[in-house]
Amino acid sequence: MDAQAFLRGVAKGKPAAVYALVGDESFFKDRIVAALRKRVLGPDSPASAVRTVSARRAPGEPPIEPHALFDELRTGSLFEPVRLVRVEGADALVEAAAEALEAYVASPAAQVHLVLDLDKLDGRTRFARRIAEAGVVIACRRPFDHPPPWQPDAEPWDHPLAAWLVEEARSQGLALDKPAAHAIVERVGSEPGLLAREAERLAAVLGGTPAAAKPLAADGVASLVADTRGEDLFRLADAIARRDLSAALKVADALFRDGVPEREGGRTRGEGPVAARIVPWVHRTLRELWVARGIADSGGAAAEVARALGKKPVFAEALLRDARRFEPREFERAWPRLLATDLAVKGGSPPRLAVETFLMEAVPRRP
Repeated sequence: MDAQAFLRGVAKGKPAAVYALVGDESFFKDRIVAALRKRVLGPDSPASAVRTVSARRAPGEPPIEPHALFDELRTGSLFEPVRLVRVEGADALVEAAAEALEAYVASPAAQVHLVLDLDKLDGRTRFARRIAEAGVVIACRRPFDHPPPWQPDAEPWDHPLAAWLVEEARSQGLALDKPAAHAIVERVGSEPGLLAREAERLAAVLGGTPAAAKPLAADGVASLVADTRGEDLFRLADAIARRDLSAALKVADALFRDGVPEREGGRTRGEGPVAARIVPWVHRTLRELWVARGIADSGGAAAEVARALGKKPVFAEALLRDARRFEPREFERAWPRLLATDLAVKGGSPPRLAVETFLMEAVPRRP
């Protein structure tokens, strides 16, 4: 199940002995752990009541000792009759001791609720099957901020993140429809934590409560919400794939102005470093489109694109559709231009000018 579905029903039924939180959205993971804390340790229990263990190790550090962890879980405590234990970076634990972890999942410690914080979980593995049978697996991923690719005619605001924000805002005392939620996303960004805080702020400004939510329409968002959204490389790739030069240049401008957001936090700034991040990303985008176009021309379908590029089938469908916007000869012209752009960026030419020139040459349709 996904995080939203779990949070709606967390108070129902008996708590599980083992939970696997899978994905890279820490906002949902933290919310789930907080909800579990209130459910199993009591509504007044402090955040410090959750025992947190990190399985992550810096280079050179010895790996986590799994048996010591399992011994600790099985050892009762007079002071903590019920315990909630969160293992962060649990991918390392799965890699180091999958069999021992399977054995624990099959026979967990009494009165202990184990939360495995995972980046990924391969559903084909025996461990994934065991934990799905004996525990609860919860997908903690950020909802998409654009309509799904199988709905090409959908309205721009008809996407999962807008639907989530409508529900989240209602719980804070703010009544939104999807167009209004989309307008907020466009100004704040797609991070659920930032959106939740913005919904809370707007509810306070408008005087709304969960019992009496105050409405906010899409045309009223701009006057109350500052435009703080930062663009990212994924949006640049999307604009290139759609052959939308205006959008591509707008995203590039924002990246050069605000920096490139990095997964581990912070931003890469400066024209040279930003251009050095953009050029490989553009190469990756065009290469995927080129591969997909070649498969399409040979009569292949989305399943073949998914296998060739390691994409999920639904995204392979979208990639195949985007690839048909390009002619094979356009890729042949793009490669030497991209190489020249890379050399210009590395050789001291104005980096921003080099990138924007390439985009103006490669993105629009040309005869």
